[in-house]
Amino acid sequence: MWFLNKETGCTWEIEDQELIQRLQANYCYEQVDEPNKGELPIKTPDAKNTKRNDKELS
Repeated sequence: MWFLNKETGCTWEIEDQELIQRLQANYCYEQVDEPNKGELPIKTPDAKNTKRNDKELS
């Protein structure tokens, strides 16, 4: 069974019956159809690489 975490947008395949029951009762999760393998992956914001300031030695 597949579940969508509404807060993160991630989908998970769950096979453990006890966990399935817990997720069905949890408002943060929604049961969804199996995602197509051709779907685009979830995009996350690009991390900006910034130069750190050197720490002052005391």
